[in-house]
Amino acid sequence: MVAGARPFSLAETFLSPQILNPPPTRHALLAFLLALTAVLHIGTAAWGDLYDGAEGQLAGGAREMVDSKKWLVPTNNGTPILETPPLAYWTVALSLKIF
Repeated sequence: MVAGARPFSLAETFLSPQILNPPPTRHALLAFLLALTAVLHIGTAAWGDLYDGAEGQLAGGAREMVDSKKWLVPTNNGTPILETPPLAYWTVALSLKIF
């Protein structure tokens, strides 16, 4: 033994606070989650929602409105769509013409 050193008891060895900080797992987890979110966002960016619901009906009606130049009654596959107001069709058709 070295002069001036005292032996540690069993309680002091196991119950004393740690000298070294634990590894930064929170920062690694945050970086991993951000990277996973970025990969999922970029990977699914091309998946459109136009195939699921009323958005496809709206886009199809606006496209036919631009093609046929009949702006009063929106149609989809030649059948008039009378349940919904035409303002949404007009705005989509206008954006189709502009862009």
